[in-house]
Amino acid sequence: MNATLTVFRAWCAEQQRSAELPVTPKLVASYLYFLWATQKKRRSTVERAMFAIASVHERAGLPNPIRDPIVKGAWRAILEANERGRERKLSLLTDGVRAILATMRDEEPRDEGEALRLLRDRALILMFFAGALKRDELRTLTMEHIVFAIDGVRVTVAAGDRKPRNVDILAGSVLLTDPVAALARLAARLQDLHGRRLSRRRRRGRAWL
Repeated sequence: MNATLTVFRAWCAEQQRSAELPVTPKLVASYLYFLWATQKKRRSTVERAMFAIASVHERAGLPNPIRDPIVKGAWRAILEANERGRERKLSLLTDGVRAILATMRDEEPRDEGEALRLLRDRALILMFFAGALKRDELRTLTMEHIVFAIDGVRVTVAAGDRKPRNVDILAGSVLLTDPVAALARLAARLQDLHGRRLSRRRRRGRAWL
């Protein structure tokens, strides 16, 4: 466990983030993503890191960040993505998604509708991979399913007869691949175009995504 915590503290130092207890849930979630997506660690390694961080907080009598919805959402996303095949997903996340977004960024919109479509598509692509969403879940989304928070967004997804579930998506450190920033730009543009609060928007049951 000491070795696991040493690796975590070294990562915090590299990121210029404080590892002083208690650490924030957002920091823990970012570290879990780093282990799984960047370092390509096994599920057991990521789980061991969570256990070590939880244990050191509990021994110190501090709130356990692993119990926070942000960390739970990150762990759930890792588990779901792992089930679909990590190698296929990671290869697209690291190279393919960036290439797709770079191409879309260079595309010149012909009119207002085209500009809005590009904003929507960027948000969809990033949400799909960051949240490990299913395609049928993505098709049924509206802005009413999305709640913005300080560190990210919570998306309520459901498709078919499946029970609705909450997916927490964290803000990214790179603007190009940040799903929360992409959603914020889309939300601001929609609000600007329609001139009323997004939380009151009704589209007669039609999904806008």
